[in-house]
Amino acid sequence: MKSTVILLVLVLALCAPAALGAWWDGFAAPPAGQGVNGEVRVLHVHDGDLFAGGIFNDAGGVEAWYVARWDSANWHDLDSGTDHRVDALCTWDGDLVAGGRFVEAGGVSVAYVARWDGLDWSPVGTPAAWTHGYVLSLAEHDGDLYAGGTNYVARWDGLVWTTITGAAFSGDVFALASYAGELYAAGAFAAMVDPGGGAVAAPNIARGDGVGWAAVGAGTDGTVYALSPHGDDLAAGGIFTSPGDLVAAWTGATWYAPGGGLDGTFVTALGAWSGRLIAGGDVTGSGGTLFDGIAQLDGGGWAPLGDGVNDMVRAVAGLGGSVYIGGDFAYAGGLPSLHVGRWDDAGVGIGDAPPATTAAILSPPFPNPANPRVTIPLRIAARAHVRVAVYDLQGRLVRRLWHGIAEAGTLELHWDGTTDAGRTAPSGGYLARATTRAGSSAASVTLVR
Repeated sequence: MKSTVILLVLVLALCAPAALGAWWDGFAAPPAGQGVNGEVRVLHVHDGDLFAGGIFNDAGGVEAWYVARWDSANWHDLDSGTDHRVDALCTWDGDLVAGGRFVEAGGVSVAYVARWDGLDWSPVGTPAAWTHGYVLSLAEHDGDLYAGGTNYVARWDGLVWTTITGAAFSGDVFALASYAGELYAAGAFAAMVDPGGGAVAAPNIARGDGVGWAAVGAGTDGTVYALSPHGDDLAAGGIFTSPGDLVAAWTGATWYAPGGGLDGTFVTALGAWSGRLIAGGDVTGSGGTLFDGIAQLDGGGWAPLGDGVNDMVRAVAGLGGSVYIGGDFAYAGGLPSLHVGRWDDAGVGIGDAPPATTAAILSPPFPNPANPRVTIPLRIAARAHVRVAVYDLQGRLVRRLWHGIAEAGTLELHWDGTTDAGRTAPSGGYLARATTRAGSSAASVTLVR
């Protein structure tokens, strides 16, 4: 009997994978990172934090309309959010850009696309000049911002929006990506139309060089919902069977099916994470291996992420040793995980490049506790664009203290215990947070009266 047990242990050890991952249960219930109360349609990493957009108004117990920020410990709102759903997020010119069906962000008129600088929302261009409909996709390419939607792709060069698809273009553009010096647009269309009027057959995916559009091989035989880098290649996911089942990769010259493709109905989300390709949607297996909704490709074939999720995955984003997913599900790995989940892998991140040094650090505030005035020293390593604000312990913005360029050295900021609206903040705990493009720093403040 003893020898049988020893043999069994040895077999299990030999069969176990080299790096084990697990679903994190922090999104299950408050206060440890409760999920969101509605569908998550997009995830994006910006300034070291995770941003989620979709159809919700609560994130971790914090009122957050259609868009929210996760700082690895708590959810935060983005001012008053937007007035309708968010379908796309990207980084451009150092700010977060959101696109969707909204026409207001933070109470400001924005017409389907807006930028968030960490403190305030602002339109991208003049809202009245926007002649397109909803925004379904966003990307930064060659220093410009691109937006895609129904029957259009448009470019913002910092001064004006320009349509880069001709008037005859018809179809939805669900994904945009910058790859190998060209802009790739993918979705549900048969041809791409140059601004001058010339149509180019490009089934569901096309590439543009700034002058005109070209086909990407023979394209795909069905809709493309997602694009993502995959090593030196560009991966596409959707509802197609050629040039691969649900997922295919373009080398710049030819298509191939990474990992032999996937089984299921469709892929709606792709993401690159520590050399792996993560695919989510309604995927059920590959090559005899079964999984639920989410899979990873690391080297050879596709593999599951634990027990997967119980409903559709719409978004994927890798951050450090974790991959985050968003969608319609309520459980991840059998754990309550409302519309957003996190898969941790202890082996990811080892040997990766160290994070960028934070350009601004908050020193301990004084006096602390404060009654009510407090001084918050800000040490700046190098000239940088810095935003400093005070939040309550639920992540809600209380008072903006600094927003602009700060020179190297020490800057003393003062908070008089009032809100942005001039009201008296109640006694209790608060968090001062300084943010730069390189990262963020925080310091606790206790206010007594």
